[in-house]
Amino acid sequence: MSEASFQRILVPTDLSDFAVPAMHWAAMLEGQLGAKLTLLFANEPYVPLDVLEGPAAYALQNTPAFRDRLAREMRDYVAAHLSAIAPRVETRIVDEAPARAILDAAAEIDADLIVMATHGRSGWQRVVL
Repeated sequence: MSEASFQRILVPTDLSDFAVPAMHWAAMLEGQLGAKLTLLFANEPYVPLDVLEGPAAYALQNTPAFRDRLAREMRDYVAAHLSAIAPRVETRIVDEAPARAILDAAAEIDADLIVMATHGRSGWQRVVL
């Protein structure tokens, strides 16, 4: 596979410290290959265990203030960890379960590569996974 075949790199993130190494690898690839980097955050829809708390939690998760805060956190995260290339990084926030969001975004942007981190598991948890 030639270097020219990598045009789009998708990096799913949960904005945690465990996701930072994957972002750094993706940034290195972006720089070496000239690929476009897209950072994805899946804002998983809230499913309440208690029917009575559901509507309030759903409404709070979908307020403009919540969405603005999430977008600001994403910008700050990119600036803190990818400052050298931050202006070139496309960010996306979607309201979907992470697995579905990754597949949909990869298809949408025609991603050639997905770079993602682990959940930081070690020992038996990592072996089982």
